[in-house]
Amino acid sequence: MAKTIKFKLIFISFFLLIAAVPINAQNDEFPILTGPYLGQKTPGLKPEIFAPGIISKPDSRDLMHGFFDRGKLFILYRYPIDFKEDWTKQPLILMKQVKGKWMKPYESRLTGKPWFYNLESISENDKIVFAWTRNLDGSGPSRELYLWSCIKTKEGWTEPVRFKAPINTGFESWPSLSKDRTIYFFSQRPGGMGGFDIYFSRSEMGEYKEVQNLGCAVNTEYTEEDPFISPDESFLLFDSDRPGGYGGYDLYITWKGKEGVWTKPANLGATINSKYAESRAYVSPDGKYLFFTSNRNGSMDTWWVDAKIFKKLK
Repeated sequence: MAKTIKFKLIFISFFLLIAAVPINAQNDEFPILTGPYLGQKTPGLKPEIFAPGIISKPDSRDLMHGFFDRGKLFILYRYPIDFKEDWTKQPLILMKQVKGKWMKPYESRLTGKPWFYNLESISENDKIVFAWTRNLDGSGPSRELYLWSCIKTKEGWTEPVRFKAPINTGFESWPSLSKDRTIYFFSQRPGGMGGFDIYFSRSEMGEYKEVQNLGCAVNTEYTEEDPFISPDESFLLFDSDRPGGYGGYDLYITWKGKEGVWTKPANLGATINSKYAESRAYVSPDGKYLFFTSNRNGSMDTWWVDAKIFKKLK
């Protein structure tokens, strides 16, 4: 899958469900949406576009970041179909639930900043990790990415701090945190097995002292990227262009055994994957729904499906 959109994407890990009101294309009034997950009717075992006409639109590339602030804040990054890499001018879209009702999507006030996120609105976690370039002002090689973090204090969010070595010794992106703050990410650092590999590092007294490649159980000579680690580290989702898939990039899942060894990754199958590119897997905090990005309809949309599909693969 083309890396254009991935370079300079911010990633934040987090999660969360039910009833739908269709969009009236001939009416500019925003529909009344109540309930979890923007009030959308929940899917079954067949993937469906998430919030069509509201979040996923045919005239744009819509990349879901997730639900925050106890499910009352939804964040989306939206690119035009003819995206020309001037990513700072593309809006970061937010939706808030106020008194049980979802408000009309609006642009973050931080859109266009070298790094941005409406951090004041996110209160569900005390640490945020994201990928960015060498410096906060955007200076440095444009094709390099590093991992940064912010901590929430009583006074608000701290300024982002770049992770120290051994993290950030190569191209690092798409961080995902487990409950105990073990960080997973993909990188093109020296000594890897192929194009991009998935790595992890455990937090020891607040510091990351060793980075480990997940090894041949997960990584190949091809590309493995966009990891999503479950909070308890029982399973890992990622996308890859390895042979044997359905075309483009496919989504895979691997489980951690009792001895801490990862199982051979299982392709999520033709129900989820297509001849196009599927990527950026994300699971709701209740573990009930899998979200992912796909361009199977000609535009990049967010899809979701019941996570019971995992049981058939384990």
